[in-house]
Amino acid sequence: MFMNQITLPSDHIKYLIQNIINKTAIAVTDASVSPYTPVGASSFVITSADLQTSCNGCHGVPQGSAPMDSYRAEMYGIYAILVCLQYLVQQHKIKEGGILIACDNKASLINALAYSTRAPISSGSYDILWAIQKLCKSLPLQISYQHVKGHQDTTGKRLTLLEKLNCIMDKRAKQYRSYVENSTTYKYSNLHMYSNFHCQIESTNITENIDIHLQEHICKSTIVT
Repeated sequence: MFMNQITLPSDHIKYLIQNIINKTAIAVTDASVSPYTPVGASSFVITSADLQTSCNGCHGVPQGSAPMDSYRAEMYGIYAILVCLQYLVQQHKIKEGGILIACDNKASLINALAYSTRAPISSGSYDILWAIQKLCKSLPLQISYQHVKGHQDTTGKRLTLLEKLNCIMDKRAKQYRSYVENSTTYKYSNLHMYSNFHCQIESTNITENIDIHLQEHICKSTIVT
């Protein structure tokens, strides 16, 4: 289901693979979160530096115990990039390479890619963080990252390549969020939850502060009993 929402190049795939091997490939993600509904969506692109070939994807962001925000949504975009890279690595037997990942949410970018130690269970969106950290350790790729300022298409200045791609991903994420909001059949992927254990209380996936949620649930159950 996750890969069904990713479009792979129909031709020139070998050129993209060579860019990954040569460490010249780039990936950009952005997200859209509604102020009125709990829906978030992310969009990403993995492309050669000259934009001759690319992989593209859009996903609804799985909801959790905390309100949806851009931090979680853009982190899910980073996760989607890594899942797609894992697929390309396995299918094309890539032994080494590298890629630059960019997004406009600095906190998502740093927390997802700057640390090698496991995120604590108190971390916001720890479920996605754990999945990202597991993928980073398994991929034979050198992953670098760069923050890019968002909404630069409103400044009137000449945009860099990363800024242009970020603006395109922003528009695609908004369109996909609208699609998810209006769909009665859309199903969120739970692929990331299989990377580690996960906690669910009364049908809600706990995505931050597991210890606090468990304590509150146990106390509540004791009182009710």
